[in-house]
Amino acid sequence: SKDAYEGKMLLATLCHRRGIASEAQWRFEQAADLAPDDRHAADALHLAAGVAANRLAGDDAIRLHRAAADLALGAGDTAAAARNLARAAELWNRADGTITASRDELAPRALLDEARRMAGGDPITLARIAAAEAFTVPETEEASAQVIDAALEAARRAGDTMAESTALDRRTTMQLSLGQGRAALANALYRIELLTPQVLDPCVGFELSDAHVMAVESAIAAGDLAEARRLAERIRDSPLHREDVHVAVARLIVVSSLEGDWQRALAAGDRFREGWERAGSPRRPTLRRAARAMAMVYGMRGDTAARDEWMRIFTALVPTARQSHDQHSSAFFESLMLLHLGRAHEAVRCLEIPPHELRRWYQSIWRPWYAAAWAEAGVLAGEPDAAERIASV
Repeated sequence: SKDAYEGKMLLATLCHRRGIASEAQWRFEQAADLAPDDRHAADALHLAAGVAANRLAGDDAIRLHRAAADLALGAGDTAAAARNLARAAELWNRADGTITASRDELAPRALLDEARRMAGGDPITLARIAAAEAFTVPETEEASAQVIDAALEAARRAGDTMAESTALDRRTTMQLSLGQGRAALANALYRIELLTPQVLDPCVGFELSDAHVMAVESAIAAGDLAEARRLAERIRDSPLHREDVHVAVARLIVVSSLEGDWQRALAAGDRFREGWERAGSPRRPTLRRAARAMAMVYGMRGDTAARDEWMRIFTALVPTARQSHDQHSSAFFESLMLLHLGRAHEAVRCLEIPPHELRRWYQSIWRPWYAAAWAEAGVLAGEPDAAERIASV
């Protein structure tokens, strides 16, 4: 009945705002089953997808957006169907670190083609498609800037904050790939400003959380650890992550490890592990850097057993060979531990890839840090190119 549907929707919304994310997703999905028609069911699944994305369950988010699109199409709402398809395509390209399914290179393009066919002339739908398109062009390519500018123009013309946030996120990644950490940070902070006045529904929650995460990443790239810590603490304290403590503290672990604040890192690590295990030890590739940082801290302290345990968690977060986007940050953390232990020759072997080859945005966050460790390892190991390493940093 409609009353039962509305009751579940209200309960789901309350769970979301109180940070009980897994139940919020479940309740929205229950509401879809009780919906009086396909249009209401599509609305419920769209919100369930937003919760899933915010709790880093990317596979669920894509599945739910696809299901919402089918229901919206059944209800004759082609614009809503197109928006859900565009969001699913966007997540395939944008949120790879939250997805554990095998990478399907063709899926985003097929979804966007389908979205375009049913979009009509609705400005918001066209803006969402343009924002998703911005993630189809690698941020390292020259054409990326033009696609991003077109997406921003479409979003602002439509007055759509969500599409604007998505396009701004893509601009942040482009700036990171170019080594413009300060500009990327300013862009991410502007995104937070843009989103903060919005009603905190599940889809806005995803964008706001992501804006904070990208601001932390940008501050790390810029070498501003004080700002990175301030932002990481805001993520930790966000009501949206009250249930998913491992998500809440992941960035704080990384920042505290970089600062050398081992006590803060250890305390956050305990919370991460407890929250992750309580959540059923989910595979969340984007959280692997936090586990790697904890392994480094314990390795520096000489606690081999604890280090091995955190390496087990690191592997368990995505026990497949598919995820390699964090290999350079992992090499950096490993090299710091090796240098701390006086094993410079091993650190050199660990950092075998020259820093200038780190070009993708998720690599470029670490490029200045990696380059410094690469130069230091070369000097301490007496490498013949040590002087050239220093000169290139």
